[in-house]
Amino acid sequence: MKEIGKHIIKRVRKGNVKAFEKLVQHYQQSVYNLCILMMGNEEKAEEIANETFLYVYAHMDDYFTEDKKFSIWLYQSMVCLTQEQFMEGFSTGEVNSAKGILPLLQHVPFNKRVAVILETWYHLSDQEISEVLHTTKSEVRTSIYQAREKLSEALKSMDSTEKENVLFRIG
Repeated sequence: MKEIGKHIIKRVRKGNVKAFEKLVQHYQQSVYNLCILMMGNEEKAEEIANETFLYVYAHMDDYFTEDKKFSIWLYQSMVCLTQEQFMEGFSTGEVNSAKGILPLLQHVPFNKRVAVILETWYHLSDQEISEVLHTTKSEVRTSIYQAREKLSEALKSMDSTEKENVLFRIG
């Protein structure tokens, strides 16, 4: 995804509501989709996406570096908010009736799931993922490998019809 212009971010920092609306429009679908993949629950995903943008608006001054992509800081914020939900006892149990990749992803531990999602669907580099997860690049590579192994195991337990229904893009 193309980064939003720095001029928009500067205007948001100054409290410009129209600029914030542009920022939300630019990243809304991306954030929501990432939330769905992480949470496996549309209602919770929408809640976390909304909380993420509220957090961003309230903490825009925390994004102070010109050399870091805004999307990385945005994803960091969202991952922290999502982790809080899991720490407070959110369960992905209601995902089991869902089809496609969602039920499979829920079997992967949280940080490994985030790493494989950011690499596969968001095409972030190992460095960018390490910034989002506050970890090393080698830990990111290990997490992605382990997530793929877990997903592969889950796929093996499915019958051929189920496998065909899964839109699976992990190499």
